[in-house]
Amino acid sequence: MQFAKLLGCRVVSTTLSEEKADRLKALGSDAVVNYVRTPEWGPAVRESTGGCADLVVET
Repeated sequence: MQFAKLLGCRVVSTTLSEEKADRLKALGSDAVVNYVRTPEWGPAVRESTGGCADLVVET
């Protein structure tokens, strides 16, 4: 995520906990979606990006 931010990308992260969400935001994530609260997280990501994502990385 930090490399993507250095390159000027808008980053949307997914996580299962609020603690991790806070950490991701502190590291620079533009938006964070909790996939436990939002099992259908794809539409939430599209909404936060204005309709599309150019690249998805799952680790």
